[in-house]
Amino acid sequence: MFDLDRKERRLEEVCREVENPDLWNNPEQAQKITKEKKSLEDLVGSFARLTSGISDARELFAMSLEEGDEAGAEMVAGEVEPVAAEVEKLEFKRMFNQPMDSANCYLEIQAGAGGTEAQ
Repeated sequence: MFDLDRKERRLEEVCREVENPDLWNNPEQAQKITKEKKSLEDLVGSFARLTSGISDARELFAMSLEEGDEAGAEMVAGEVEPVAAEVEKLEFKRMFNQPMDSANCYLEIQAGAGGTEAQ
């Protein structure tokens, strides 16, 4: 699912398609392409934020070790929290990566006594 190179290439293709004025003559196709573009931008952006956050935390931690700075080490913990949240978001996206997972659904819950009669 997270073939980042392929996603980045596809994002470039989709951006070129969106720039084509003829696309807007077909509203259904335009909607499909813009939805795909947003999805790809979200995914690629998530990876960029994740990579940047890890890099920043690593640099800050290395500087804190060199200087023996405990406050800097505590700052690293603050840098790691948003990275962990981004990882959780990506894990959620990974769990729901099938074509129909982004579709809406109806869920109906009916209260009842249950037991063997309900089976």
